[in-house]
Amino acid sequence: MNWDTIKDYQTLIVGLIGFTGVAATLYINAAIPRWQRQREASHTANALRRLIVAELRIFEGDMKRMLSDKRFEEERTEPLVLVRENSLASFEKTLVDIRYLTVDELEAVLRCRDGLDRFLKAVAYLDPTSDPTSGTISIAPADVKKVRGAAKNTLPMVEAALAALRSETGPH
Repeated sequence: MNWDTIKDYQTLIVGLIGFTGVAATLYINAAIPRWQRQREASHTANALRRLIVAELRIFEGDMKRMLSDKRFEEERTEPLVLVRENSLASFEKTLVDIRYLTVDELEAVLRCRDGLDRFLKAVAYLDPTSDPTSGTISIAPADVKKVRGAAKNTLPMVEAALAALRSETGPH
């Protein structure tokens, strides 16, 4: 190619360079908000996972303490009163932005939530004077083993939800 050819087609060359620049600018300007939304969604999802993990760790601790508590193995004549660190109401507040979770996480967390709900309802049913939402549970002597059994059934659901959430956020 010589200078005469470039001189003959300079308008076309400049037009192509200009058009390519405009097209690239339009693409980048359209992509930046999309990248920002994706980054914000990723940040929200990670924050939500960490919040749910923190809530579930408290439930997991409650269940493990309940299963290892020697008072559950003794024959009792008076009610066993437990003070819980958390309630299902506070856990449910973390589920507001649940749409950010993956399908596997969502399935595990909802299964866990249903298990926790059944556990707390079973405790409230066994002792209608209990208020599981307040964090205080009074267990009648005859029902202590039933509550321990319910905790034993619910704990794997909590652990499965924690495992599903940890796989996305990494070890904690």
